[in-house]
Amino acid sequence: MIKNKRKIIAILGIFSLFIGVSSLPSVSSINVTISQYVKISKTVIRVDDDGDGDYTSIQDAIDHAINGDIIEVYSGTYDDIITVDKQLNLIGIDSELGGGGGTGKPLLNGECGGDEEVIHVKVDGCSISGFHIDSPDKCLYGILVESDDNDIFQNDVENTNFGICCDQSSYNRVYDNFVRGTFYAIIISNSYNSQIYTNNVDDNGYGIYICNYAENNIVYNNIASNIDAVGIYTCYSSNNTIYKNMIISCDKGIVLGVDEDDNGNGMTVYGNSIKSCDTGIMVTGAFHNIYKNNITNCRYGLLMEKIETFPPVHCCANKVYENNIIDSRETGIWLKDVYTSEIYWNNITGSEDEGLLLDSSELNDIFENNITQNKKTGLYCIGSENNIIYHNNFIGNHENAYSWGSPPKDRRNKWNLPLTKNGGGNYWDDYNGKDRNGDNVGDLPYIIPDHDFNPFNNDVDKYPLMEPNGRPNVKIKSINKQIYSNKLFLRLIERFPILLKVFLCLIPR
Repeated sequence: MIKNKRKIIAILGIFSLFIGVSSLPSVSSINVTISQYVKISKTVIRVDDDGDGDYTSIQDAIDHAINGDIIEVYSGTYDDIITVDKQLNLIGIDSELGGGGGTGKPLLNGECGGDEEVIHVKVDGCSISGFHIDSPDKCLYGILVESDDNDIFQNDVENTNFGICCDQSSYNRVYDNFVRGTFYAIIISNSYNSQIYTNNVDDNGYGIYICNYAENNIVYNNIASNIDAVGIYTCYSSNNTIYKNMIISCDKGIVLGVDEDDNGNGMTVYGNSIKSCDTGIMVTGAFHNIYKNNITNCRYGLLMEKIETFPPVHCCANKVYENNIIDSRETGIWLKDVYTSEIYWNNITGSEDEGLLLDSSELNDIFENNITQNKKTGLYCIGSENNIIYHNNFIGNHENAYSWGSPPKDRRNKWNLPLTKNGGGNYWDDYNGKDRNGDNVGDLPYIIPDHDFNPFNNDVDKYPLMEPNGRPNVKIKSINKQIYSNKLFLRLIERFPILLKVFLCLIPR
């Protein structure tokens, strides 16, 4: 039947060609190829498990198709292990073709013995949509894509080890899928320039996993919920963008991971909503931009830390700004062994312990944040030095700030800018000093409490503000990215940490 249809179409095309040529004024004026006249239409092939279509087996339909064909698969149950080795549109239809009793998306039950993929896409330019994959045998992959420029959408995938995987491929689009009960829901591995959007991943080990040197991919408008490990995880992959996702009840919401060779830097994370996770966003590596995220009711809102490998992988030159970090169950923002990063324009409120914790961190700029209503300490410094902390509003905290383990005076944290235009320190709602000259700066310094209990040895804000700060026009200073992107330099500072400190102290701040 399918072959006869193709013959008729081809004959009509050739007949039309001869008619067209005979009506032309001159053979010499023809500057076209036969392929421009003969265009064989796409054939629609129908598959139905009850025998009402052209085939009962999906793989048989693929084997008899040619590039460009459309294969419609109707409601029913199919045992096929499917290899797509032609450029096809494979479409699941959620109704019966004839008189069968099937309903809903066609079910692929993946009888594969646990070591195969239910659907394997090997060629470029395919689309796979409308299927329900549920594998009692726990097939290795629900859908495996090893080609470029494909669309994978509106599929339901359950009970496979890996739900949907794009491996060594580029320019793919994975969207509107639902994945549940897998170890990894959606994986983008060693792949480039793909888009992952409007998927729902629920009750998996990992949600969306970007790994193995995958670059320039975009992950947006997805929902990740009830994930055992990480909602969205980037691992050894650089320059990816993660935005406007909703992440609920995961161990960790978003993790930016790097390896000992500095693969994994330069991520953009913005506009995400993260709720009820142990850690909202975990950051390692360098040159990340993290902004306009809403992080609520997590144990740690945002954790930045150095990776203790040998040599260690430093966490530096990151920007965290315009985030709302609310009702953290312990700490709002925790900087642990972090260098030369900027934390600004954030609202950090309602933490059970600290709003912001500086832990063994150096040479960071903390400015123009609202640090409010935290139940223990607004900003807690422990073993940290050479940070600049200014133009922040400390309001309604049980204790606004505390410093533990102050370094020598030449390396202490600075709690104010010079008293020039747009200079000054921070606003402290418990400051009791006067402003006799009306310059909105207190006449006496604000003393930062310290475990030493010696006011002559404490850190001080020399120029406390009398009114809350409203984001004065302060130029944001950035570290030269080119310097840090030199891997040889990074290797040197990892082996000789003192070199890092010397170098960073020479940077104008």
